[in-house]
Amino acid sequence: MRDPQSTHRRSDPTPPGRRIAQLPPDPPRSDPPPDPPPGDVPAPPPSDAPPEPPPGDPPTPPPSAAPTQSPDDAPTSPPVSPPPISLPPAPPAKPPGQPADGTDDGKTEVITLTGSTIEHKLFTGRAPVTIVTRADLTASGRATLGDILQSLPIQSNAGNAQVNAGGDGTTRINLRGLGAPRTLVLLNGRRVVNGGSGADAAVDINAIPLPMIERVEILKDGASALYGADAIGGVVNLITRPQFDGIEISLLTSTSQRGDGTEYDASFVTGLTTSDRRTYLVVSGGYQRHYPVFASDRAFSAFQRSYDFTARTETRHTSLATPGGRLDVASLGPGGVQPPGCASNVCKPDGNGGWADFIEPRDEYNDAAGNYLYTPSLHYNVFATAGNRVNDHVALFLEALYQRRDSDRRLSPVAFVADDPISKDSLYNPLGGDILDYRRRMSELGPQQYIDRVSTSRFVAGITGDVPGSWGPLENWKYEVSANLGSTEAIAGTTGQLRRSRVADALGPSMLDTAGNPICVRVPGDRSTQIIYAIPRCTIGGCGVVLIPCIPLNLLAPAGTIPPEQLTHLGFDELGVHDLGSGTDTMYTVLATASGRIAALPNHGEISMSLGADYRHEVGGLVPPTLSITGDTTDNEARATDGEFRVTEGFGELAIVPISGQGLARWVELDLGARALRDNRFGSSRTYKAGGLFRTVQGIAVRGTYATAFRAPTVADLFRGRTERNSVAEDPCDTGPPSVGGGAKVLDPRVEAQCAAQGVPAGSRFNTNQQLSVVGGNPDLRAETAATTTIGVVFEPPQVKGLALTADYWHFDIHHAIETLGVQTIFANCYDRAVQSYCDQIHRDPITHRISSVDQVLQNVTRTTTSVIDLAVWHDTRFAGFSRIHTGLEAQYLLSYDLDTSLQVIHGVGFYDLGVYPRYKANLSSSWVHPSGASGGFTLRFVGTYKECAGNDCNSAHSLATASRDVDRYVKLDLFGAYDFRPRFGRTTLQLGINNVFDATPPVVYNAPAANSDAATYDFIGRMIYVRLSQLF
Repeated sequence: MRDPQSTHRRSDPTPPGRRIAQLPPDPPRSDPPPDPPPGDVPAPPPSDAPPEPPPGDPPTPPPSAAPTQSPDDAPTSPPVSPPPISLPPAPPAKPPGQPADGTDDGKTEVITLTGSTIEHKLFTGRAPVTIVTRADLTASGRATLGDILQSLPIQSNAGNAQVNAGGDGTTRINLRGLGAPRTLVLLNGRRVVNGGSGADAAVDINAIPLPMIERVEILKDGASALYGADAIGGVVNLITRPQFDGIEISLLTSTSQRGDGTEYDASFVTGLTTSDRRTYLVVSGGYQRHYPVFASDRAFSAFQRSYDFTARTETRHTSLATPGGRLDVASLGPGGVQPPGCASNVCKPDGNGGWADFIEPRDEYNDAAGNYLYTPSLHYNVFATAGNRVNDHVALFLEALYQRRDSDRRLSPVAFVADDPISKDSLYNPLGGDILDYRRRMSELGPQQYIDRVSTSRFVAGITGDVPGSWGPLENWKYEVSANLGSTEAIAGTTGQLRRSRVADALGPSMLDTAGNPICVRVPGDRSTQIIYAIPRCTIGGCGVVLIPCIPLNLLAPAGTIPPEQLTHLGFDELGVHDLGSGTDTMYTVLATASGRIAALPNHGEISMSLGADYRHEVGGLVPPTLSITGDTTDNEARATDGEFRVTEGFGELAIVPISGQGLARWVELDLGARALRDNRFGSSRTYKAGGLFRTVQGIAVRGTYATAFRAPTVADLFRGRTERNSVAEDPCDTGPPSVGGGAKVLDPRVEAQCAAQGVPAGSRFNTNQQLSVVGGNPDLRAETAATTTIGVVFEPPQVKGLALTADYWHFDIHHAIETLGVQTIFANCYDRAVQSYCDQIHRDPITHRISSVDQVLQNVTRTTTSVIDLAVWHDTRFAGFSRIHTGLEAQYLLSYDLDTSLQVIHGVGFYDLGVYPRYKANLSSSWVHPSGASGGFTLRFVGTYKECAGNDCNSAHSLATASRDVDRYVKLDLFGAYDFRPRFGRTTLQLGINNVFDATPPVVYNAPAANSDAATYDFIGRMIYVRLSQLF
């Protein structure tokens, strides 16, 4: 159905009688007529029936599963249910944004922005939709889909390849910042298996091959009643390229102006259609490689920094654990002597067999420099789609996907921090007493690396078609029955770690054996108590045991001089056998839908209906490396995860158009939807949705929806094993700055009293801004319920062709929201508000009084709410016979984002307490296309300012008033230009671009987890230059 009110023309790339694969209209209904000139009588509406295809062409495609309209045949609203895909013919090759015949077809329903960062269709349907076309994807100069979609204003606070510590190599989409598990991702209208390290709660958007994507459609409305539980924040539907005859090859390379972060992409698409046009096959493949960027290579991230919000001073954070070692002389046990050559209480080996004073901060170690700022990755992918038209009313279709990702994350070498004493009876302890506090960076092991090998596969098979006319009332109804199997399999490993138990043995008593070789012993001076490890090993010939002796460790050796033989048995890869972890996500769904018109009504109205049912079974599991499970590692401990669930759902939608083309009521529409589900864990539930649209004269339309939602906890939410991780947070009882060398801080009296109650001595200094937290699932979680309200207006003035404006208000209210509260929030509720339940989550060492761990188990909070106003302005200008310019502005004004824990309401807007939630975000884009084949454009991205506070607690009146700072706004400009050449064979396109033209540096965020800024929001790489060459045959 086309928009009768729009006055903006667009190019139809399909010649008469041929259609490309597309998102379908709503169930068939009559289009309202255009506004007549004064005094004219409205013409009768056009027929619903599609034009007859030429002989040999397949029938008009039935609806396909998707949340919204197609660029080529836009209805006024999203489809009433996820319907099927048909077998369409291939369109002729053409330059992006140009009609196949070079003419304007006169259709007027949309504004199309081609070649800019974003193509936005301003429909007057019940919910606005953002469209990102293939031309937009290629103009971005990126090789993976997630890097492109994360720049949209509606998306925020999602993980990506810039997240090093705590990341997993995935890229998520998080609409409205409500959480990636509350955004539903579809591929051709069908679900996609979750991806990551195993038992994951959201889709890895980069698992979808970019070469095969035709467009991305983002429904901004909550749509759980139509698409299922995950669609609280919205729906992202990825539409693959339609039937394709020929070969397209594309090569991309990009690099930063500093010569790092280089990216390569090589991809192809090929396809064929049989001469009778009944069968088609399309295959694409791709290879993408992205090289890393190191934190040391950018000024903003070269050192980890902290900030004194009261004194307004910055301190570089460095580590006392250095490659050369640091000895606290006061920790020497009985019989210990002052190291010769060192006159202070803190000493270091001088590299020549002696000792010297350890000078702070000169001798400290920069543990941020060697970390990845952008993590490297390697992707291989192949995608295939095929179909066969059995007869005029039935078609079979298949989809197959395989994607392999190799990625890793890197941190500085592991730090040995007084984990085990160095025995006075060790061969390498010359100081006469046990050494209880010795810190050393184990540079001989190399950096800590976390390696992921992830494979994603997906297979879809189904039957689709329409009902023959002889079936009477069901004539032209569309249907689909399909099965969808998806799987993610991951293998994870780590390097650069030590086994704690063996380190203790290697630092314990030692001596020489009879051959003069150093050995570890249980009893000092007794060779018969030599420590030997029995390692099980299996070969083709059978299983047995290999004996490996413990070799004493000279931890006091100068930097880089510990011999390899002392470290081999301390690591994870003895005998060439690596201790690996594994994970899986599996999803199986069966979907059946049917949709069509029920009846015609007077005044050009109608009633349409859609019905459907689906069954979904998901299984998730994660088995960490064995040593992580046992805790015998210098890495964080982790426990296994295992769980599954089954959901059976039925859904329907009723669309009623009571009147159209009558006086001021140019189009009136009411839409009602409902979904009933049965979850094997949480029982039955129902969700509803009601929407309305009133379109009047002069291009004005008013729309609104109200919807409810139900989201059961995921496998990870319920069953995730307790896992340790490091969080950036200062101990509230620490009176010293994060880096040694500053004066003592004065604690707030409330904090001081709470610290004393926990037994922390006054004046304690812990010299760290990282805390060990323990995250995990919670089997006692309740399901979430939610309500979404929207109301908006669209104005497309007929007096100004090509202009459209929209304004929409949204309110999301999620009850029993499943959340993990941040460490800083737990600290604030304990030390500032004296809430004992939060103090119970903080555990301290009874001797050193340091924080040993903080519990961060998932919990149901009272509610999460957010309200936002979306604004958009789009203008399409044609210069007769010459060129065309598309300009668009998409902006978001965030009214509120609140997390109610029942003890307090944490306000997120304008503060960093919950993440990046500025008042304003916007994208301005413009593109120019000339008939000669030249094109170009720009995108300007704006992220507004917000505050961060001491302890990441701007919700404390004290912090906000006396200990806060403004985070600078961020502006990033991208430019591109392209030219189409027409050689004898096919078409060649050369594209050049610069992303981040002015090399905008991300603003400093001291409370960010790493790199002194927010990896989920800002561009860390800086200015990038790229070249893309495409050849179509």
